[in-house]
Amino acid sequence: MALLYSLHDRDAHPHIPAGGWCVDAVLVSDEPPNYAQIRSDINWIVRLNHGLAPNGTIPLAGQYDEFAKRCADFAARAKGANVFIIGNEPNHEQERPHGVKIEPEAYAECFNLCYKAITYERPDAEVIAAAVAPWDVTHGIDWIQYYRRMLDATTECDGLAIHGYTHGADHNLIWSTEEVQGWRWHFPVIYQTIQAIPHKFADRPVHVTETDQGDNAWLDVNSGWVENAYRSVDGHNRTPGSQKIHSLTLYRWRGDKYELHNKPQVLADFNHAVTFNYPSPGRTGNPPGAPPETPAVPGQPPGVGEPPVAVPVRTIDPRLVARGVTFTFAHPPAGAWYWRMTGAKWLDEEEADAVGPDHHILGQVLMGTHEQEGVPLRVT
Repeated sequence: MALLYSLHDRDAHPHIPAGGWCVDAVLVSDEPPNYAQIRSDINWIVRLNHGLAPNGTIPLAGQYDEFAKRCADFAARAKGANVFIIGNEPNHEQERPHGVKIEPEAYAECFNLCYKAITYERPDAEVIAAAVAPWDVTHGIDWIQYYRRMLDATTECDGLAIHGYTHGADHNLIWSTEEVQGWRWHFPVIYQTIQAIPHKFADRPVHVTETDQGDNAWLDVNSGWVENAYRSVDGHNRTPGSQKIHSLTLYRWRGDKYELHNKPQVLADFNHAVTFNYPSPGRTGNPPGAPPETPAVPGQPPGVGEPPVAVPVRTIDPRLVARGVTFTFAHPPAGAWYWRMTGAKWLDEEEADAVGPDHHILGQVLMGTHEQEGVPLRVT
């Protein structure tokens, strides 16, 4: 039986229970290890990277075909590994090739080529899309918008990687509903990200390939943080209609400030969580021809007979946030109609003059799915 438990980095494998998962980040220029020889009783997820900073998680446009061939060659020779992630956090500035932004559609173009090449060489392989960096707006659009555009341009995938963290070591942050700018600010950001997955991929398995305590290194205390994290995911998986999470990976064994190999109390927390034997769900999907299920708003089950509320894609100009503008987004009951602002832009002096006097913020407002013209927005 497959289990939810997972650790990041190949050297962590002795601490993973049989049926668990291990994420191994590699360069496509590396020689593939024999994963079956290392451990054949766990599931291997291999993250294929073009390079380390500043060379980019995927290469510059124009080199995608060659990168796809190298990914396919690695996958073909990586015995015992069946799941492959293409790149990592393409919206994050440290993952850009030589500082060049990776547009969401550009990542999708690269991924589509890699998917085709790998599945040609390895029809049994599962090729999954990279996670985006939550809360990151360095690209110029918010991360949810980036993720949705990326997946909309993706032709096919076998699963999706997601990252999510807490901002602190308090074990209660696993359950926190705190929001900043409409974003879940702690562990439930995972479920908010799942809501952004388009319907065409709503039956694909989700792998949370990084989670930790956020801004600082792991606090070496057996606090129940890890136990709560796995309990939260198991609860999500038991919720009818939820898109299932197949693994939750603690980041990471060794390599940066988040390393766990020297944190015995956190490992004790992990080992205690393992005793609950939380299962990794089998691959779930809808019957052929059936519409995909829409995930519910976290912590707010839909009403009987009512469709869950789809989370609108929002484009918030980061210059507004930098100027201290705060947005509070509603989570109305399922089936309810409500006004929503899906876009907000800071206008410079020239743009403001074109719109009218004393206008510095331009917003897009929808009622249902229809844009409403001339709606006044109060700014306090």
